[in-house]
Amino acid sequence: MPLYKLTEEDKKGYAKKYLENLEYWLRRIIDQKLTEKFGNDYLNIETGGHFLIRKEIRDKVETRFQNYSDRFQRKIDATLLEHLIEIICKENLYNEVFKPFFEQNFKLGRIQLKNSLNELSDIRNRVNHTNPISVRQLEKSICYTNDIIDSIKGHYKTLNMDKKFNVPIFLSYSDSFGQHFLREHINWGTNCLVLDNRKFYIYCYDKISLEVEIDPSFSSAEYDIFWNFSGKEIVNEKNIEITFNESDVADFYSVIVKVVSKKTWHKLNNCDDCLAIQYTILPPK
Repeated sequence: MPLYKLTEEDKKGYAKKYLENLEYWLRRIIDQKLTEKFGNDYLNIETGGHFLIRKEIRDKVETRFQNYSDRFQRKIDATLLEHLIEIICKENLYNEVFKPFFEQNFKLGRIQLKNSLNELSDIRNRVNHTNPISVRQLEKSICYTNDIIDSIKGHYKTLNMDKKFNVPIFLSYSDSFGQHFLREHINWGTNCLVLDNRKFYIYCYDKISLEVEIDPSFSSAEYDIFWNFSGKEIVNEKNIEITFNESDVADFYSVIVKVVSKKTWHKLNNCDDCLAIQYTILPPK
């Protein structure tokens, strides 16, 4: 559908998806590279008599991390896009740490990257509040984020650190319990990510909703999504609702979701990524 035909809600939804993916990649390289260089507590470290990250950011991140401890596994996850921009575009950190990730698509350097990121930050603020966004701003959220992420991925390839299999994968999971997990916070089982949700009290006739986010650098036309539960299969939905009945009552109940590319081969034999969500379904109250 042409972008100009989208409703305001849909425009903001598409922009949010791309901007959240950008934040995922920026947090990934910050956490990886600064941990390698300064250790796990890089947000609070002093170097050369000065803190690596200025106090205002440290305080805001610490406050968000403490207030929403159920949402954030790491302190870097409590950063906002504006914090990520300041960290990556800080002159000494950019030159010493982050420059190789952006040279491919930002040949004019740090200022060019910062200008693009600042425009995306303005769009992000609009998406988070009640301000409308234009079709042009949606275009920027798609094009600019792809330029930045492609540059990051390009650098990983030069280091031979990219995925051995270039396939669509799950980036995050969320549900009606208020949970939101990034991929790296979900345990890996045997050929499948495994999320144990048996801590929640779920009774038959209860309804829950589940949602997965797939790397948006892949077009939805390049893969299929398969949800399997209770002998049913739902195809090509990122968000589903399940109402449990008495036949679902079990101490160990699984919902399986797979992403399968349109390629003739698959990373996990019959799929390219898999997530199993486990529940205990209790008898009627």
